[in-house]
Amino acid sequence: MKTGLFCSSLAWGGLEINTLKLCIRLKERGQNIILICLKDTSLYEEAAKNKIETIHFKYRNKHFVFGSASRLAQLLYQHQIATLIIGHYSHHYVSVWAKVFSKQTLHLVYWQQMQLLHNRKDFYHAFFFRQIDYWITPLQYLKNQLLSNTVLSEAKIKVIPLGVDFTMFTESQKKKEVYRKLKTFA
Repeated sequence: MKTGLFCSSLAWGGLEINTLKLCIRLKERGQNIILICLKDTSLYEEAAKNKIETIHFKYRNKHFVFGSASRLAQLLYQHQIATLIIGHYSHHYVSVWAKVFSKQTLHLVYWQQMQLLHNRKDFYHAFFFRQIDYWITPLQYLKNQLLSNTVLSEAKIKVIPLGVDFTMFTESQKKKEVYRKLKTFA
């Protein structure tokens, strides 16, 4: 079975870059990854450069996405994607309906990258939050926010801090040392 990462954003900022980095890291660890995104975006182009398999998926409406959700469920089934990682809050709705319409058991994992400040315990939002199998958040502070603003159970929320690639700092330090040695001989 495969893991899908879903990000149909047109932008090229932190959320999209982090989605690409997660695809790359999971692929390096032997996971069978497929990125679900829009064609002709920076994310799509960078995924191609990094040999990440992609599926083009486009939809318009945020909340009432039954037709789009049915198409997404078919794509996931067709490509044998059993786990879908969602990285953007607006993709949450279509993903949940895809899970409802799916012919297979579909696991939804929300990968939080932004705060959720508003109360989402009303009936409408509670339905969507209950469909999430796991919610990954980078900070305990954000976990506490989720517990107070949603109906997510504590057992579904996992705190996994974001990693930092230290090579840019170590490589920078090595260059400084080389330049310092050159100065002393001048």
